Amino acid sequence: MESPHDGSFEADVERFAAAAEKYLGKRFGGFWIDRSYAVPCLTVAVVGPTQEDVEKLLQEREHLDSPIQVIAVRYSWQEVTGFFERIPSDLFSESFLSLGASPITNRMELELNRADPEFVERILEFLPRDALGVSILPGFSWEAASEP
Repeated sequence: MESPHDGSFEADVERFAAAAEKYLGKRFGGFWIDRSYAVPCLTVAVVGPTQEDVEKLLQEREHLDSPIQVIAVRYSWQEVTGFFERIPSDLFSESFLSLGASPITNRMELELNRADPEFVERILEFLPRDALGVSILPGFSWEAASEP
């Protein structure tokens, strides 16, 4: 088995992820590698997975010698990343740190430096309620980088 730390493993994983996305099409919910195990586990999120999907994905990853996990999700990766387009670019709060799409949680993840229920409610006007996770990171802030 190739080492999960060498370039060939990473290249093979990228090919597997691309093949999974192509096969699943609009049902592709994302992909990630869970490195918390002795052998990295490849996880593919699928909207409405079938036994045929599992068999096809197992066939695609044969050359990797890594376990695979197929999980069912509500939203496709296209939908999750598309949530960005729903949120007005001028929506802002002093509490805002970041907003990003997560294949692992299958939703948008909002980070704030303090509780701000009004801001969260404004964002939820544009998203399904289950498509937003909120983390409060007290004391965190953004500082603008400037050139010397």
